Amino acid sequence: MNKKQNKNNLNPQKIDRNKLFAPFVSWLNERGLRFKLMFVVGSLTLIVMVVLSVLLYNLQRQQLVENAQNGTAMVSTLLEANLRHAMLTYDRDMVNDILVESMQNPNVRSIKILNGEGTVKYSTNPFQVETTISIQEEACQNCHAVADPSTDKTVVIQPTNRAEIPFLLNVNLITNEPACYDCHDSKDRILGLLMVEMSLSGVYSLFSNNFWKIALIVFLATLSIILLLIPVLEHRVIQPVYKLKKGIEGINRGALDYSVASAHHDEIGDLARSFDQMRNQLKNSDAQRDQREQELAILYQVGLTATQLHDVNKIMEYALDTVVNKFGMADSLIFLWNEEDQKYTVRASHGISSDQIDEINRRRQAGFDFIQQVAETGNELFIPNVSADDRVDLIWQEKDRSYISFPLMSRGRVLGVMETVSRNGVLLSLHEVEFLKAIGRQIGSAIDTAKLLADTHQSEKEAQLLYTLGTSISSSLALREVLDRVAAAAIELIKSDVGLVALADENHSMVEVRAAIGEGAAVYKGKRNSVAKGTQGYQLVMGKPIFSHDIGATNTLKLDSLDPPVPEVKAFLTVPMILGEKFYGCIEVMRFHDQKFSNNEAKLISRLANHVVVVIENAMLYRQLRYVAALEEQGRLARELHDHLAQSLGFLNIKASLTDDLLTNQKLEEAHESLLELKRVTKSVYMDVREGIFNLRTTASTVVGFFPTLRAYLKEYSEHYGLEVRIEADVDPEIELSPEVANQLMRIIQEALTNVRKHAQATIAWVRCQLNKETIIIRVEDNGEGFTFTNKGENQHYGLQIMKERAESVGGTVQIESQPGKGTCVIIEAPFLILE
Repeated sequence: MNKKQNKNNLNPQKIDRNKLFAPFVSWLNERGLRFKLMFVVGSLTLIVMVVLSVLLYNLQRQQLVENAQNGTAMVSTLLEANLRHAMLTYDRDMVNDILVESMQNPNVRSIKILNGEGTVKYSTNPFQVETTISIQEEACQNCHAVADPSTDKTVVIQPTNRAEIPFLLNVNLITNEPACYDCHDSKDRILGLLMVEMSLSGVYSLFSNNFWKIALIVFLATLSIILLLIPVLEHRVIQPVYKLKKGIEGINRGALDYSVASAHHDEIGDLARSFDQMRNQLKNSDAQRDQREQELAILYQVGLTATQLHDVNKIMEYALDTVVNKFGMADSLIFLWNEEDQKYTVRASHGISSDQIDEINRRRQAGFDFIQQVAETGNELFIPNVSADDRVDLIWQEKDRSYISFPLMSRGRVLGVMETVSRNGVLLSLHEVEFLKAIGRQIGSAIDTAKLLADTHQSEKEAQLLYTLGTSISSSLALREVLDRVAAAAIELIKSDVGLVALADENHSMVEVRAAIGEGAAVYKGKRNSVAKGTQGYQLVMGKPIFSHDIGATNTLKLDSLDPPVPEVKAFLTVPMILGEKFYGCIEVMRFHDQKFSNNEAKLISRLANHVVVVIENAMLYRQLRYVAALEEQGRLARELHDHLAQSLGFLNIKASLTDDLLTNQKLEEAHESLLELKRVTKSVYMDVREGIFNLRTTASTVVGFFPTLRAYLKEYSEHYGLEVRIEADVDPEIELSPEVANQLMRIIQEALTNVRKHAQATIAWVRCQLNKETIIIRVEDNGEGFTFTNKGENQHYGLQIMKERAESVGGTVQIESQPGKGTCVIIEAPFLILE
């Protein structure tokens, strides 16, 4: 606990000392390295020189004191020799004279001679004679501190007054010589104790005189050492350190070109070389980083710009500009797939002549087809130095260049190949090869996108054109008109000069040109060509198109001998028209200029053929349907004429014969009655004929509509025939029926009204219409006398069978409800189509 308290008590002193030196330390820390080194070196040099000076001073002092001690010992020995005889003879005067004579030496401070009890017998100081010196005195303890004190010893005595100069004390026994023992008493063997004090003032004076010399020497030596150390430190330490500092500052600023390499083979040199190595590594890393950033910026710009370009030619121009002007390549070419030639051909180039392109193509044909190799493998072909490879010799004359062909890829497919060489004297690294491959992927993706957009736009354009052409073609059901429109559409679709449409016969062995559009195309019409098995045309029956460049013929229909002559056909394309498995014919287009038809054009004409073959079939079916419908209508009219007009005319013929017989037999009154009846029947037949014509003239119009047409008909019917007909239609007047249903319903209503007029004796008739889900129900009622209805009557009277046939032709039914005296009701129900 006490130790801890003592330790705590010492801390304030330590803190005070720290505070004392703190300003100096702070001031020194603010100084530069040169000042600090000079300060440290100067301080250390000064300290060393001071220490050396002190050591030298003490050494010299010790040497001088030793010399003084030796001199004192010699003086004491000399006195001893001089005093020995006087002491044996007890000649005090001689002893005093010797002492006085010895005092002539300025360095002798005092001389005393003591007896064995320590009493002073002789002294240069008379006041000390007969005084006793105690062995306990400080001067005596220098020798008597040990049990066996030595004699003949010189010691340095420091006076009690520290201001006084120390002196030397020599103590020596004065003994009788052994040769004199025989003559003198044994008690005279020790004659006395000689004490000689020698002053060191001369030595100290010499010290004082030499001190300033030593100080000057030390100062000059220190200054010389510092002056010698300054350039050494400047060259060996300060300059390398300042270079390191400048290098560090340069690194902080991003400047890595300042070299701090040192030729010195020491720690600072090693440090400088290590730092310079680190700087070079940072410089290389920074250069690589800048290169990576530049490459990434180029890739980003390529990706951004390329995706904004939707034209393949512009994308290729941008790709060449990037590779040449931004990446620093020289000659460059881009190859894309040519559908017509079925190979990769040059689509864009930079810095390469036509002769070089011809040489490249010649070598490709000779087997050195780098482009096809890269396209097939999807891997780049890299030649680090063209001078070491004969495959590219004579194409690029300059040596020390690198060659690379790399694919333009997208979605795992090769869309093209870029071929490029570096500038003269520049060889590509593997990293730069990888960068070019990355550019290839970006350009490939952009080309793919542009092609997809172009294909999409082309498809939209083709679809729109096909739709427009198809709409125009399908707007007519006249076969001749349809075929002419198909031929014209084929010319417009793929920019041709002549368009032909040929239809197959029933055996599918011959095709005949039924439509011909274009310059001089009229001569083709009616020409026939075989498509039987074993002929060239049989490919059409098998569903394959025929190209002129595949068979080498002028045209598939063998029209070479036409008269008058037509322009020479340079290319033609024939595609089949097939629906399901049935061959309907073909469409053929021709060109008078030398431009082959492509596979895409064949696909486009095939799409047109697939579209119009349905229209052609419909036109053919429509023509057949019209013929059948005409036959059916003729049959109905024949039955109506048979039921009404033929029977009436037959009755008139018989009645005329009877009347003629009556007149021959002079039965005039009966003949007159017969003539009146003939007149009445004839009038009835006339009205029936007029009504039939009126009914045939009135048909349901798709323009006006069924219900407006029915209202107009009933109004006109009432005016002509004097029968009031009222219509009650509980339906939307905008609702339309299909044309077939509307026409048959109109004919049934007309037949029902004819029966009302002729047989019902009615004054009013009603036509009531209503909708029931997917059918329309029409009721024709009258207030006539009615009749008893039987199946037999239905088949034999009033055209009921014809009404039933008409209703059944459109999926409908007819029912008759009648009672005598309550009128008749004809109920017609038929399906309809609502047209919006």
